[in-house]
Amino acid sequence: MDRKIPAAIFVILSIALCTDIYAQQDMSLGEMLERQMWEDIQTGKTEMYELKIADVFQSVHEDGMRGRDQDIKLLKELHLGDYKLSKFYVTRQADTVVVTYLAQVVKESVDGKLLSDTPTPRMSVWIKTEKGWQWFAHANLNVAGK
Repeated sequence: MDRKIPAAIFVILSIALCTDIYAQQDMSLGEMLERQMWEDIQTGKTEMYELKIADVFQSVHEDGMRGRDQDIKLLKELHLGDYKLSKFYVTRQADTVVVTYLAQVVKESVDGKLLSDTPTPRMSVWIKTEKGWQWFAHANLNVAGK
């Protein structure tokens, strides 16, 4: 009887450890995808981020909704200053990763409007395709004006 209890504890701890490892891998993947996208946008690597944006991409910003082509146009015209990304929360189901986080941008303007520099929530959805991980959707909850 004494051996059954430690064996059961071992099984439970093993399951918990494996679950935690997978959760960490999803967090690392989601955070990595998002950080790389921000870096590509800030450094003007247009060809890099265009390859990552899905054909059916959608975004929503304080000024409305956009499709892929409209968002690429916005990104090309975006003047992204220094930024800080924090408080990542990532979930994954199969080939879909949802990433929520806070973004604080020192100077960010969209359509000539300076956006707030307080940390604001963002959300991205990534899907794994034959082309690799692609940005499927994005919500930017930052608002214009200070």
